[in-house]
Amino acid sequence: MILTFPHPYPDETFYSWIARYHERSANHYAKVTVKSIYDSPYGCAIYNLPTGLESFCNQLLPLRKYHAEDILKYHTSLPYYSATFSKQRIASAKSKMLSNLNIGIHGLLGMQASSVAEFRYLRYCPDCLIEDTEQFGEPYWHRVHQLPGVLVCPDHNVPILNSMVDKQNNHSQLYASAKDYAKPNLVQKNIQPSSQLIAIALESKKLLSHFRRPITFTRYRTQILSAGFNKGDLIDQGKLAEAFLNHWPATLLDELSVPSDLNSEGCGSFATTLYPSKTNHFGD
Repeated sequence: MILTFPHPYPDETFYSWIARYHERSANHYAKVTVKSIYDSPYGCAIYNLPTGLESFCNQLLPLRKYHAEDILKYHTSLPYYSATFSKQRIASAKSKMLSNLNIGIHGLLGMQASSVAEFRYLRYCPDCLIEDTEQFGEPYWHRVHQLPGVLVCPDHNVPILNSMVDKQNNHSQLYASAKDYAKPNLVQKNIQPSSQLIAIALESKKLLSHFRRPITFTRYRTQILSAGFNKGDLIDQGKLAEAFLNHWPATLLDELSVPSDLNSEGCGSFATTLYPSKTNHFGD
């Protein structure tokens, strides 16, 4: 039985929440923490799309009562993908995240085929670090700072930094708290905050805020035509491409690893933070 467990903070990743518990529990091995929060060796509090959430909620009873749906909405990155994929696919991802087996979630959401790669390191905003410590007594990993293409903090407009946590080399069950590991890595890009990078961060934060209706082909086409990118009843692809690249320069897209070809696939949810800027916010 778990006798004490911290409450989550606003926009805190599920991984960060477990890392803070792991630190306070004095469990020397991560596998001991896994067993205590899942009552199973198979749950996985990975960085963005954790699994075993139903088991986790059951393990905290009667000490804490949390709903798995609330954790999905407020402490995972799943809402970010809801504007891109069908309700059926998001429901399937939810089902996998509620169960203990971490199989196929990233492929289901197109992350393995996406040209916009995830960041290699856990990331943090230095201003949030100070603000969180002043308000809560400790820092934590924010969801929005981990999203692809988010290079500046949407709250402070400063560059987000790579931490000491290498997600490629560290096992997903190594619970590293922001308190100990949110320190600047030697591997950093020289980011100059711009209005465009700030816009991407704000749109990404908006996508993360709640589950949305998916952007269907019909809705997308209607918005494009109503914005004036039409040639009769057809979409004027040349005009659309020209306007898009005028607003989002190819140099910026290259830096973000976003294809400048509007017909290319694999942009994932990150593309939805770019395309609406020339029309409307489709996901709202």
